[in-house]
Amino acid sequence: DEHYHMYTDDLLHPTLVAMIALKHAIDRIEVSAFSPYTTSETAFPALFNTINAIQTSSGLTQLMFCGVDPVHYEQCLSNNVHWKPTWMEVYGAHVFESHTPPTVDDFKEPDYVVTDLRENDADTINDTWKYKTAASILLVKKMIGMGQCRGIRHIPANSTSTESDANDSGELVSWFLQYPDGSMGMLYTTPAHRSNGLARVVVKSALHKVISNPETRKCAPYVFIEVSNEASRALFVSLGFTRKHDAVWAILKHQS
Repeated sequence: DEHYHMYTDDLLHPTLVAMIALKHAIDRIEVSAFSPYTTSETAFPALFNTINAIQTSSGLTQLMFCGVDPVHYEQCLSNNVHWKPTWMEVYGAHVFESHTPPTVDDFKEPDYVVTDLRENDADTINDTWKYKTAASILLVKKMIGMGQCRGIRHIPANSTSTESDANDSGELVSWFLQYPDGSMGMLYTTPAHRSNGLARVVVKSALHKVISNPETRKCAPYVFIEVSNEASRALFVSLGFTRKHDAVWAILKHQS
């Protein structure tokens, strides 16, 4: 139910490379630009001509941009009268440039254990994700299957369960995942377990796992943080992430 097109404006000397996904289950064309900060003035309009041709042939009525230059997004709005925005967020791209894995903290509370995520955690994670769709559970399962995600499980203080038991049956209360493109995200701690420092611990644990495995490391770890989310930005900056640039996520609706 999904089809993909790899787009480049020039096979020999590309200035813009993008993945165009046709997702019929959610009536959407999704565009992820892998070189979104090109200075070419013709690269993005040419990409948009291809998007319009795909829309005409597929009949899909939604268009989602995933991480494009804000300048190109504004260019899109001003030059294409048939697409109208219904949602837009600006994110700051933050990169962890150190090649040294961070030291993983010991818990101050004895009731938690850091573990890998399992496929049966997918529903819990997907149900709390603010961008959940009819198809997002498949993405979450794929991310867990990559083996680069970490979670924290809770063992009640009066429980007789061991740490080994927690890996199998403890309640998942915090997590941080890696996307297929190498970026990281979906950081979440359940409300009842916040203010215990779990987010910092699970992020450091996931970073340690990603950086320590050069065979599976795709790139320097990076995250996209909503510019309005000061708490999240402060956490990642304190862990050594540096803000590099901004990017836009947006959904547009095709107007006949």
